Amino acid sequence: MGHNMGLSHDTTTSDTIGYYGGHGTGDTSWGPIMGTGFNRDVTQWSKGDYYNSYNESTDDDLAIISARVPYLADDYGDDIATATPWFSETDGSITQAGLIETTDDPDVFEFATGAGTVVFNANTFKSDAANSHTNGGNLDINLELRDSSGTLIALDNPALGMNASISQSVAAGNYFLFVIPSGAGSPLASSPTGYTSYGSLGQYSITGTIVPTDQIALTSPNGGEEWMRSTSQPVTWLSGMGGHVKIELFKGGSLDSSLAANTPNDGLFNWVIPSDQAEGTDYKIKITSIDQPSKLDKSSLNFSVLLESNDILIANMDADPGFSTTGLFEFGIPSGDNDAANTNTGTNIYDTDLDSTCFTASTLTTYALDCSNHSNVSLEFWAHTYLYPDYTAVFEVSNDNINWTPLLSQAGMSTRSWTKYSYNISSVADGQPTVYVRWSMLGSGTQRPGGGLAIDDAQVVGDFVPADDVSLTSPNGGENWIPNIQNQITWNSSMGGNVKIELLEGGSVNAVIALSTPNDGSYLWTAPTAQMLGGDYKVRIQSIENTFPYRRE
Repeated sequence: MGHNMGLSHDTTTSDTIGYYGGHGTGDTSWGPIMGTGFNRDVTQWSKGDYYNSYNESTDDDLAIISARVPYLADDYGDDIATATPWFSETDGSITQAGLIETTDDPDVFEFATGAGTVVFNANTFKSDAANSHTNGGNLDINLELRDSSGTLIALDNPALGMNASISQSVAAGNYFLFVIPSGAGSPLASSPTGYTSYGSLGQYSITGTIVPTDQIALTSPNGGEEWMRSTSQPVTWLSGMGGHVKIELFKGGSLDSSLAANTPNDGLFNWVIPSDQAEGTDYKIKITSIDQPSKLDKSSLNFSVLLESNDILIANMDADPGFSTTGLFEFGIPSGDNDAANTNTGTNIYDTDLDSTCFTASTLTTYALDCSNHSNVSLEFWAHTYLYPDYTAVFEVSNDNINWTPLLSQAGMSTRSWTKYSYNISSVADGQPTVYVRWSMLGSGTQRPGGGLAIDDAQVVGDFVPADDVSLTSPNGGENWIPNIQNQITWNSSMGGNVKIELLEGGSVNAVIALSTPNDGSYLWTAPTAQMLGGDYKVRIQSIENTFPYRRE
């Protein structure tokens, strides 16, 4: 097709009659369409704007093609004055598809939102269909969020990726989202990387959410959640209406109880599920505006209330628990090739050698485990190892999926039988809402025949701790307190004992208001005359005897 349009091959001065295969690695590896960039993640029309290009390669591909076949008409406006208006679904969701037709031509969308967090994810088109031969994308996206005056609020243009995303807290108002074609790296350098924005064209899709301005959209629980009795769970919703709402619990379609008769319409209510709440799989939440009762929303599907349990993860591997993998880790029946010939129990395992391939660096990571209502958390699993000396088995745990605490790191680990490993991970996991366990086989990169790392029968357990909340009622946002004037700090709690009260400024502790005072729901405090004025103060109350998760700001 390219030759029919009058295009020449893309080559280099060192191989004037060959084909340029491109350069770089990863998501921004690049190759020209009129070369041999078949294995590159980005393939684009070119005008020779890469290192060492031959004179014929400097042909302007787009100019030559458009002289024969005209560009498509622009589908959306390209500036604030011509921006295409967006209207979200009732739940605040946004779905949009578009096309960047010409070099450096943005698409601009205008939307109105209530106060809160807006989220946008923009993805370039890449086919993942087998044998589609279209894996290489064309469009690299720079995403910008601007306010009604055009001032830049947030942007995302990853240096090593083509997609972009923005999550930004905003005030209520009108905003603009810009989808801008972008380049990456330094394609003209002697060790070239990336590409210019010249050939950054093609299809994209956007998904996201804004805050509905005149409605209520329940976001959690919205179906499928499994919440344990005696735990504190967040009821969340989107709304830009202001005012107050009532929150009701339904079971089997009938009203079960009122969770809040009148609470601020701020998108969050922490519900401490009673210890005697009936177990069931047919619960829904309903939220109704007090000021405009016709504005309401209800859970789309049922959620469950479960009995209290010490179990956090029980993965016997008979069914795939859905852990994430890299490298050669797979779920299935063991192959035996110099590795596990059978399971520890049951029928399946996670293994780096299920299909008898040579192994390379691989990782296996659990999904986020909720340990927020557990203490003395421990991990137990069975592993089968047969590693060469230049490969290392690593077991580790994290509560943010970024910073990892090692439990074991052993080069050449080779038990060649199922072996149980047990660890106390309470220092990392106790009271944490997102805990991850990761098993890794790391090494030199040299491929080896057979061997590997297999995992079976993993479990994480802890002592269940019932939630008995400390709920701060004042100050809770918007108050104006004056130095040298006495004010009352109030809270709700049925725990007894004593609490510590702290003053926070910008998220950091500014002063200790009370090191230990009775947990009776009230404390009188006079801000010192020398207290710095500011609008970013908070009060934090924490139980002294039950420090586990009981802290509220």
